[in-house]
Amino acid sequence: MPLEPFRFLHTANLYLDPQLHGVGRVPDPLRDTVEQATLLAWDRIVAAAIARQVDFVLLAGNSFDATDHSLTGQVALVQGLEKLAEHDIPVFIAPGVADPDAAWRLAMSLPDNVTRFVLRISFEVMVF
Repeated sequence: MPLEPFRFLHTANLYLDPQLHGVGRVPDPLRDTVEQATLLAWDRIVAAAIARQVDFVLLAGNSFDATDHSLTGQVALVQGLEKLAEHDIPVFIAPGVADPDAAWRLAMSLPDNVTRFVLRISFEVMVF
């Protein structure tokens, strides 16, 4: 039985709309571009997934930083997920260190095309 090819788009470490740290002074003409860079990148990722008719999108951790509490980043993320839903593109999300499972549950309502993986790590200690 031959395997059928499939296309997917993988992203990691998007950190949508982060607080800028350690950037130094940004010249005024570039400030808006620097501040909007991650949001623009997300828009382009969504557009590329739609244009290339991918079979699914994988967001592999750190899509946002839960400690930033950026509503702009969360709204942009959900809007992108909704655009992908309009094109019947499933999205699989694996939470990361900056966007743990609890942050996804509390932060936003996700469209039906999204599957969020819950990662559980357990350690077994054996005493001899």
